[in-house]
Amino acid sequence: MDTIRTFDHVVAEAQRRTIELNPVDRWSSLDRFEFLPTEGERRLAYLKPLEGTSPGLPPLQLSEHALRQLMARVDYPIKLLDRLPAKLSHLSVNWLLQHYLGEREALIRTVRGNIARAVLGSRYTPLDDVEILTLAAPYMDGALVRWEAFGELGTHISVSWPAEAEDGLERGVHIANSEVGVRSVTIQAILYRAACGNILPALGRGDGDDIYRRRSPFSRNRAQLGTVAGGWRFIHTGDKDRLAAFVRDAIEDTRRQYDTLLARYRAGLEKEIDAIGAIEELSKEGDLTREQMKRTLEAFAQEYSPTVTGVANAFTRAARYEEDPEERYYMQNLGTAALHVYLN
Repeated sequence: MDTIRTFDHVVAEAQRRTIELNPVDRWSSLDRFEFLPTEGERRLAYLKPLEGTSPGLPPLQLSEHALRQLMARVDYPIKLLDRLPAKLSHLSVNWLLQHYLGEREALIRTVRGNIARAVLGSRYTPLDDVEILTLAAPYMDGALVRWEAFGELGTHISVSWPAEAEDGLERGVHIANSEVGVRSVTIQAILYRAACGNILPALGRGDGDDIYRRRSPFSRNRAQLGTVAGGWRFIHTGDKDRLAAFVRDAIEDTRRQYDTLLARYRAGLEKEIDAIGAIEELSKEGDLTREQMKRTLEAFAQEYSPTVTGVANAFTRAARYEEDPEERYYMQNLGTAALHVYLN
């Protein structure tokens, strides 16, 4: 049986992770480093401070994400690191680091001493999980944690209020953040279905006004159907002092979002459609893998309901099998897409 966790437990977990990771932010110019790729099956690379630039600073081991960010920064195709000998990549990337015409100033976020987890722009404002969750905690009395994921790229926390349940449906809030530049801080309403543990997110300020297409941050040609929640978003630039007011206002607004989402969910129960065709269509538009579509069809068969809401439930049920938090969140949002595509 799963342990019941409150929001305070999540805050404590975020604090524990911060102590374990021991994060340190370093602002520097990229032309003060030498890029050191290594040979071998596992892609591994370092940023070594040039002699005399950062005394005492050891070479920084680049995480896969930081490596991709650095290569994108200097417009060097990441796939060439795997195809070319390390000495050629060493020569090319270091030439670019010294002659790149764009912004050279960077924020390098390190953990555990010498691991660079992100290479970000100088305007990036760090907004870490502990800070955001601590600000949200006063508004979470009575809430239980339904999903929590502290991933390499982003954090996702979903909570709901069982005391406000109606027909097995609970109002909830989802908080998402990335400490490595993948996403802005997002706060949105969710609908939690207690019978199966499915989580259905709202789409944003108008529960539908903020549908847009999302793309992989490093692959511009892989467009994916966007039902990524608009929600209330706080980007990692600018005035950090506005964060407390943002958290307060965003959580308050989720009540209105939830009412709209619940109305759509109930309306979807009344509209029958070709559910299998809808799942296949959304899976194709959403650029899902065959395995993801298969799991969604299996989830639909487990609770057969050839309605718009039945399709939404199939995606949110299948989402629970995703190990990657970002993929799970994306699958949840495809469930919400069904309520908009087939009810409009």
